[in-house]
Amino acid sequence: MKFLIAAIIAGCCIAIPVRAQQTSLEKLVQETQQVAHERERAVLVWWIPTEFWARSLESSPNLSARVSEQFLAVVRNYTIVAVLDGKLSPVGGVQGLSKEQIEETISLESKGIVLRPLANEELSADITTLLQMMRPFIANMLGQLGQNVHFIVFKGEAPDGTRYADPTRPGRLKVTLSERVFEWKLPLAALLPTQFDQDTGDAFPGNYRYSPFTGKTLSATPPAARTQN
Repeated sequence: MKFLIAAIIAGCCIAIPVRAQQTSLEKLVQETQQVAHERERAVLVWWIPTEFWARSLESSPNLSARVSEQFLAVVRNYTIVAVLDGKLSPVGGVQGLSKEQIEETISLESKGIVLRPLANEELSADITTLLQMMRPFIANMLGQLGQNVHFIVFKGEAPDGTRYADPTRPGRLKVTLSERVFEWKLPLAALLPTQFDQDTGDAFPGNYRYSPFTGKTLSATPPAARTQN
């Protein structure tokens, strides 16, 4: 499994710059990342839903459907959040908090339930391997900032059998780090079809239901396509 995970991570990271998928993945990454703008600190919280991996795998033609599903089964049981919380030096360096320090002050809230990070012994060997192998990739992508990013893992499945953080269904996800609150209103626009104003042709994010300019109901069908039908 370790070799399989390494191949998949490499495939995903290589696939992201491919033009055909870049826009979709960039929108998803942008929507799931939040930054706290502070003068002397660098704070980043990146919620990494299963859908991020699924879309990355779709653009990796060398991976079979069976292999992709094996990988998704590893991450599907968890809610993963990448966190950077560091003090900025006058010369641009970053002194980041350790994983243990972050785990002391972070919590995740969904469906009215507040979750604390899972302990290492509660994680499967596969998810532990995945996160260990992800850190060098993140470090290469973000430089010194990436060296201070830590993966914090929470439960993925709620008592009712649904996902705590399902980016495709209505709800809210809140991550609290010390006194900072990072919140997502769901579903994520990047995972929904673009919506169109049938009169003006204006396009809006997938989670829009009405045009903010005209108040009219939007549709996922482009105006030209609707006219042809």
